Amino acid sequence: MPRIGPLADRQARYERIMAMRGPDPDKPAMSLDQIAEALGDDPITGKPLTRQRVQQIIDKPPRSAGRPPSPGRKDTLRRKLTTWEKRRSLKQGQGRDTSYEDSRIKALSADLARLNA
Repeated sequence: MPRIGPLADRQARYERIMAMRGPDPDKPAMSLDQIAEALGDDPITGKPLTRQRVQQIIDKPPRSAGRPPSPGRKDTLRRKLTTWEKRRSLKQGQGRDTSYEDSRIKALSADLARLNA
């Protein structure tokens, strides 16, 4: 099975198709067949786009792949981050090595940044 292109490529193709359709869905500027001819080959399969494929792209806009985060994921990560920061602070006060705590804080911070993006 061929790989799907990056999200940015799929979004650009979707936006181009929607621009060709025009602002009024009742009076499209171009038909699905005309759009398929204008776009040429499908970058995913290498075959010419068909009318049906253009309709599928219109019906289902591209979105990022993968499972969406659970609703409370950010809160959970913030609580974990607070816990690890307290542990690091406690170890620093005792003069102990905090490299493990630092790595956990770095990983949790990266996860939070990814969710906030």
